Amino acid sequence: MEYDAVLKRVLQTGKPGKAERARLLSRVNHALRQLQESIDSSGLKARAMLGGSLSKDTWLSGSSDADIFVRFDYKGFSDRSDGLSDALAPCLEFLRPVRIHGSRDYFQARLRGITLEIVPILNIDRPEEARNITDISPLHVSWVKAQSSEAITDEIRLAKAFCKAQRCYGAESYIMGFSGYVLEVMVIHFGSFLKLLRASLAWNLNKKTLIDVASKAPKRLNTSKTEGPIIVIDPVQPERNAAAALSMEKTRCFVSAAHSFLDKPSVSFFKLELPSLASMKKKSLGRKLIVVYLTMPEGKEDIIGARIVKVTDFIKKGLISNGFKIICSDWGWDKQRRAEIYFILDPEPLSEWVRLSGPPLKAGMHVKKFKEKHDSCELVEDKSRIVAIGKRRFRLPERLISSLLEDDYITSRAEKAALKSHKP
Repeated sequence: MEYDAVLKRVLQTGKPGKAERARLLSRVNHALRQLQESIDSSGLKARAMLGGSLSKDTWLSGSSDADIFVRFDYKGFSDRSDGLSDALAPCLEFLRPVRIHGSRDYFQARLRGITLEIVPILNIDRPEEARNITDISPLHVSWVKAQSSEAITDEIRLAKAFCKAQRCYGAESYIMGFSGYVLEVMVIHFGSFLKLLRASLAWNLNKKTLIDVASKAPKRLNTSKTEGPIIVIDPVQPERNAAAALSMEKTRCFVSAAHSFLDKPSVSFFKLELPSLASMKKKSLGRKLIVVYLTMPEGKEDIIGARIVKVTDFIKKGLISNGFKIICSDWGWDKQRRAEIYFILDPEPLSEWVRLSGPPLKAGMHVKKFKEKHDSCELVEDKSRIVAIGKRRFRLPERLISSLLEDDYITSRAEKAALKSHKP
């Protein structure tokens, strides 16, 4: 199937239709009116406005989220911007929101089937007036809208759908992928989704790739702003790398998927397939599948997601350091309290005995430390090195994982943890 045909099919399901658009905007506008009435009755000098992808018309069909910015009068609140969340809270009582702690607290609420994120900000005209990074968000909205046409917003939708399906969408710390704003900036810069994919094939991930849509890059960026494999200069705030949260893993994932799609285009690249017991059993191909079931505490999505990643990495490191070969691993989460971590491993148990090569015999101090560390093993000299030969504590991965699940590192991050091994 050719590119145009594939992308047309994706937009047929990914672009909101008139009825869906009208339904969601009607509910959001109703929430905005209620919120503004509550703000006005409180006497606060603040205005509620729609933000995010809904405001920029870059949202995907099926979305039920809306970002609302409450812009406080700059003159009245610039010297006490730390108190914006406290000032706004009483106006939101009719929504019964959850307060989310961050660099400046914001609020989440459900109303008529939609999730509202209500963010208090200062009403600024220039980036340098910002007291918090969130203050700049409306300027991002204005920039994207000024650069966009219906054709460009469709191209942005394609990029977002592609990244969501490849699981590299979202700047949260547990994802470290492409934020919606970064994708918007890059699509506008390159001109289309396909041009972005083709450009990515030329990114040199061993060096820094600079993407400067507005040719505003300062001569020198702060070192902390150049983290990550690519630097996307924020056209609104040129001293900022908009892609600073992007990891090498997610960048490689994007580039690999781009290469595969350009080689053989298919709608399947835009379909999200989360790991499940059935899919991982199919992928195991006769090898051992171990599933760790976690019950997580309630909390902010970013924090709980990061805990799941840390638990996964802790178990992976334990398996590798004990000699087990991980063929494949993955994890899934219902965004509430249930999570599963999947490991596919060789079904054969490890050997009963393990041989550990130590430092050269001439490295006296290091040899002494090696002997102290492995004093329960048989220590022998093999050519020019000291070698420890000992009996393995764990020959089966499920026994090692069971032990790890009792470690304080995991019990402090998950309320419950259990495993089940699925034999080939």
